[in-house]
Amino acid sequence: MDAENDRGSENKLTSLFSIIFLVLVVLFFVFFLPSPHNDELLSIPKRDDFTDHLIKSGSPTNEFDDFINELKQSSDLSEHKIVFLVGPYFYTDFIAGGIYTDKYHRLSHYLLVEKEYYETLTLTDKKAFIAHEIGHLVKLREPPYAEYFIANREIASQINADEFAVRHVGVDAVTEWLNKSYEYNPERQQRLLKLALLKKEMRKQ
Repeated sequence: MDAENDRGSENKLTSLFSIIFLVLVVLFFVFFLPSPHNDELLSIPKRDDFTDHLIKSGSPTNEFDDFINELKQSSDLSEHKIVFLVGPYFYTDFIAGGIYTDKYHRLSHYLLVEKEYYETLTLTDKKAFIAHEIGHLVKLREPPYAEYFIANREIASQINADEFAVRHVGVDAVTEWLNKSYEYNPERQQRLLKLALLKKEMRKQ
């Protein structure tokens, strides 16, 4: 009988310690793990010697100046200067373009796209790409803790930019563009899933 009581006490203690440990883990995540700040969530690479070379080798295009200005005006970016450059950059299955902030002037940005990749896109795809990249300059929201743990900060940044693009070109346009891009990028599937969920939510409204 005493042995059974001892085992029962041990089981209760084990359960109690497990509960305490679980509570401590939750408290750590809620109070001590840093929430991504604006410059962390939307980590825009700064212009450096490497990007200087990319910028100088690109050809400026004003094809989408009106669209870029529209995005700027609707997103509190009216004072920002965005130069759109098409050039022989770094086309891979992981990345075909990006936006860079000038190291000397935080309101000046360079939107770079690989020429080979750019020429495969439709007009709608190009607008989705541009809106997504400019979306990296705009913080729509803090990601919920659940999303923050599942998706690292880079994925959270990409999802944020996708949602910005959806506001300006629509969820179907962003989905169609992403389906043609970054085929082997590990973040791509999660972004497509988020877009599908967003489309479902929009249908309910």
